Amino acid sequence: MADPSPAQSAPATTAASSERRSSRSSVRFLLGTFTLLLVMTVFSRGDPVEAFSSPLLALRASLFSVSSAGTATASSSSVVPALPAGTHGPLTPAQYRAAVRGMRGKGFLKLMPFLRRPSSSSSSVSSVRADNKFGMYLTVGSIKRNDFLLQTMDRVAAEGGNALVLDVKGSYVYFHTDAPMANEIGTAISSYDLSTVIAEAKARGLYTIGRFIALKDGVFVQQVPKARVKNLKTGWDLGLGWSDPAAPETLTYNGEILEDLLVSGIDEVNFDYIRYSTAVRPQDTGLTGKEKADRIETFLVMAKQLRDRVNPQAKLGMSSYAIMGWDYAVNMEPLGQDFVRFAPLLDIISPMAYPDTFAQNSYYIPGKHPRSRPYYLVWRTLKGYADLLGPEHAQKIRPWIQAYSMDATEIRDEIDAVYDMGLCGFTFWNANNNYAPAYGALKLTAASRPEECKE
Repeated sequence: MADPSPAQSAPATTAASSERRSSRSSVRFLLGTFTLLLVMTVFSRGDPVEAFSSPLLALRASLFSVSSAGTATASSSSVVPALPAGTHGPLTPAQYRAAVRGMRGKGFLKLMPFLRRPSSSSSSVSSVRADNKFGMYLTVGSIKRNDFLLQTMDRVAAEGGNALVLDVKGSYVYFHTDAPMANEIGTAISSYDLSTVIAEAKARGLYTIGRFIALKDGVFVQQVPKARVKNLKTGWDLGLGWSDPAAPETLTYNGEILEDLLVSGIDEVNFDYIRYSTAVRPQDTGLTGKEKADRIETFLVMAKQLRDRVNPQAKLGMSSYAIMGWDYAVNMEPLGQDFVRFAPLLDIISPMAYPDTFAQNSYYIPGKHPRSRPYYLVWRTLKGYADLLGPEHAQKIRPWIQAYSMDATEIRDEIDAVYDMGLCGFTFWNANNNYAPAYGALKLTAASRPEECKE
């Protein structure tokens, strides 16, 4: 929020005049300091963030805060830790987080928007591939079980896997965040220390993916009714636990959380439930499929702009319905999940290719279609996606594959289908995080992994 303004109900007095002169002096001091820092940047030959790192922290410690009465007072303590003696260069992730959080809402970042990103030296290089990553998904409950978490990391790495998907946001925000709106409405519950989890994953060579449920957000819309999905023509509240992708409140809430997630050093953000609900008739929203896609695109544009500013090295992806690869036009109308249109905004597109979600005896005919049911349904889903995306974006496909209610040979067939489509990566889905058959499938396919898919 902006600094509160002094009360204006009483006539000007000598004390008030003195206060205004003091305020003007403070403004002149800050403008002068900003000008000095700007000159320093002009004469520096490096990154502007690097040029500002040390003076920024010194400046933040001396900034004035405004009391409820409107008087300027020197800060008694700074939220920004001092740089270690002799330190020069870009802000570290911790210093960046502290600087952004300390200045959030004070208007300072509007003057220097390029400070809203960590140093390039603190993140993965931009050339890191995302399409060839494969590994397991962990619920927040599993992440909180430290022994299980570390054992899973060790096992994934031992079986040749190179990725881990972490629940970061559902109805609540599971990692520590200073996002103002999430803390205000009580959805920031800090279930685990994300920076520690990322560090453990990195120590094992694992790529980290944050599963971010975007629009199915029951607690948020209960607390913030303006964000709810409504019929835009009648104003009728549909009574769903879903947020309107383009509502200002939705963009602010998710943007604040996403900013902290990007700063954490996560390698990729996967947006799940990035669609409209199927619980209502398509016409109930008063929107066509294209109009729904317009509003979802607004959300993704916000996310991409934030990523580009805060952590350009991080990847953005989305999860999408498998059936879209079979009948795109029909399913676009209720969902608005136009992944073809969204592809330029994304690095990864993840169809949820789970054979159990397809009706029995409808999509796979033994004897007519190749190999097994798990193989064909995954292969055909990915082919449909690749044909729709075309050569420019088809290599962004990295599907979710089923790792529940299957044995190792069935999961192996799914993996073979990915490779036979010329793709390299996949992530296993099992809501209970029981991956014994999936580990077996990795053993069965280790020798057949294409050379072009290896690091």
